[in-house]
Amino acid sequence: MALACLFLLIPASQAVSVTENTEDLQVWPMVKSEGAVSHVIWIQKAGGWSGTSDVMYSRTTDTENWSAPLRLNPLEGHVKANYQQQHPALAVSGDEIRVFWVSNAVSPNQIDSAYSHDGGLTWEVGGFVYDMDDEHHLTNFLEAEFDTEGRLHLLWQDTRGHTELRQMVLVSSSDGGVNWTSPAVVDPFNTGNVEYPEGGYACECCRHSFVATEGGGVDIVYRHVDRFPSNETWYMYTAYLHWEVGNRPLIPTMVGEIWVTGGRICPENGPDIVRTGDGLAVLWGHAGKTYLAYDNGSGFGEQVPLGLGVVPSLGYVGGYLHYAYHDGDSVLRVLRVEDGGSVEVLNSSAGTQRFASVGIGVVLFQDYLNESWEIASQSFEIPEQEAAMVEDDEGLPGFGPLATLIALIGAAGARSLRTRGRLIGFKQRPSDS
Repeated sequence: MALACLFLLIPASQAVSVTENTEDLQVWPMVKSEGAVSHVIWIQKAGGWSGTSDVMYSRTTDTENWSAPLRLNPLEGHVKANYQQQHPALAVSGDEIRVFWVSNAVSPNQIDSAYSHDGGLTWEVGGFVYDMDDEHHLTNFLEAEFDTEGRLHLLWQDTRGHTELRQMVLVSSSDGGVNWTSPAVVDPFNTGNVEYPEGGYACECCRHSFVATEGGGVDIVYRHVDRFPSNETWYMYTAYLHWEVGNRPLIPTMVGEIWVTGGRICPENGPDIVRTGDGLAVLWGHAGKTYLAYDNGSGFGEQVPLGLGVVPSLGYVGGYLHYAYHDGDSVLRVLRVEDGGSVEVLNSSAGTQRFASVGIGVVLFQDYLNESWEIASQSFEIPEQEAAMVEDDEGLPGFGPLATLIALIGAAGARSLRTRGRLIGFKQRPSDS
């Protein structure tokens, strides 16, 4: 059963430019909020799409006034970003902030990082470097998260050409990024590649998403690529897996339905996952439509169509899911899942906004301002009871609004390394057994 979308006439707040009057191309923002502070990173491209790239940072304490953009990579123009929605990784835990990116300042490339211990007011570069093996070794779509016990996790897609394994690799740190575990393959069942897709693999041009669990585990969603051997028809689906040390998954779990593509495609759009009061929620887009599925501990239920929407972003704050997207006319919308449907809480009506990332009471996006693509933000209201819980997420009440959603959906480690602050890239392919 589809959720009804209740499009109320919500007056749009004014868009605020984070990169005011820039001449460079600003793309792919990612925002993470904690309490009253929101942090955003994005890619800045000088000289247009084919120009050089940098990773930029800004913060706000009131969703309206943003700090001056700060370049985090020490060597200007040496951040690698190939695809739509490919951006550096941002992890936030109180005043501890970590940003990771792929640097092409050296050959082979490497993953570099920057960190802040004071909520983004001051920054240092270093503490983590992952070296590529050779010029054919790529890493795509970095994602990073702190867990509730303070461990830091970094996940990326490891790609080495059309005939090599394409798997996701995880490293973790329990001391704030000083010591790191050896790289671990979290999807050993994915043995496919472009030449042999029947083994299955994570789409190398689609962003994945994960949330950290207690005990050092992670819950991951990604776009799974496969092919029917009988007629050589390619297909995809949103896949879920839970990984923890000593308990590797054997197969991916399909969330929602498959969609037949007919051939190899690169949609450059991946799923989002968040942890709720009752379990997990996953949001993804396909063919211009947005879908949601929910797991309350007994497995994911049927997919729920949420209507039209491109490149959706999902957030959960104090009891409500919020999701943002842009439509085919580049009009930005933010909706809240409530009893019986989705209520629109922001409609930009601008027709120049795209690639949203939703935070607490604020959404970041790419906007065409002053004849240039800039990073901008708009604030939206959250319910009073939700706002009261933003300051303290401990002891949250049951996820009431999603109880109705559930009914609508249906029932459903490793050795630490410390080598002058550098994590050395492994030279052997990990076992897929």
